[in-house]
Amino acid sequence: MLKAVERLYRDRATIKGYTTKKIGSITKAALVTVVEDQPCKVSLKSQKATEQGIAAQIDYDAKLYLPPDLDVPDGAEIIVTGINGRVTDYVGSRPFGYATHQEIYLKYKDKVR
Repeated sequence: MLKAVERLYRDRATIKGYTTKKIGSITKAALVTVVEDQPCKVSLKSQKATEQGIAAQIDYDAKLYLPPDLDVPDGAEIIVTGINGRVTDYVGSRPFGYATHQEIYLKYKDKVR
């Protein structure tokens, strides 16, 4: 069943998360790459434009599907390259794990590159 689900993965993701690094007596947060060029699937359910201030913001319901064995930190920065070559930056929710896959809710980080 796992192989059948993974055949749907047409996109690629680079996932980055924060870890603490101690330098002398100072502890700093450092952004590290968790996984690079990982096959995945982004599913976009709906979009709606909401008005906030000067520019309109687009809210939507998107999920990232990944293999269940990856350890993705909460609030990870996720860079997805779609099958069409478009690169989009997201911030992920905490992962929801299942036997065949895991799902992460996505929100636009900044902009589409």
